[in-house]
Amino acid sequence: MHDTSTRDLGSGARFGADVYELFEAGRVAFPDLASLYTDAADELHQVTHALRGIAGRLGHVGARGVAARAEELYDAAATTSRRLHLTGEALLLLADEFRRTDDEAASTFHRLTVDHRD
Repeated sequence: MHDTSTRDLGSGARFGADVYELFEAGRVAFPDLASLYTDAADELHQVTHALRGIAGRLGHVGARGVAARAEELYDAAATTSRRLHLTGEALLLLADEFRRTDDEAASTFHRLTVDHRD
């Protein structure tokens, strides 16, 4: 690992625009992606219950195995969704910290947030 203690992360208007992009990733991109994984997890959860019901009625080992795999996919999708939400929150905090380091960057960041309000 290399030493980043003296690395200049930037300043000024370009830095403010970069911070805004970081902010948007945390506010929009990561939550939107997390939402897709949440929806997938919800659907997988329903499929898992249906497969378990079928396996219970049929007593078929293969059906139970498929239900178990569906449960594993559900767990993975739900975990990914939670982690994407947390990453988005971390990006928002990071953008806020960066914004505070430079007045011109803060000004550009503020202008961009006003210009791109939903």
